[in-house]
Amino acid sequence: MKPQRITFPCAELKLEGLYYGIEAREPVPAVVVCHPHPLYGGSMHNNVTYAIADALVKSGIAALLFNFRGVGRSQGSYGGGTAEQEDVRCRPISKARQIRCSEVA
Repeated sequence: MKPQRITFPCAELKLEGLYYGIEAREPVPAVVVCHPHPLYGGSMHNNVTYAIADALVKSGIAALLFNFRGVGRSQGSYGGGTAEQEDVRCRPISKARQIRCSEVA
């Protein structure tokens, strides 16, 4: 399945993501896949994050890859690890489902 590019709010920032949805009549589980450390070149565009998303989708689980603040097209700047925890606490998967991938990055 081809992912849909999305942006979603996190506090005052907009973060970019790739949402791998599942076509189903019933709700399906979903996983947020975090990328490797951004100061060492980590981003959602990574062979490991892609492989994880592919395996999840093949198992019937939706996946959301996203770039932490300051990475790629995500707004903000690196926050020493503490601010990035907030990025995950922003509940990106529920926001991706609310957007229903209509807001294209």
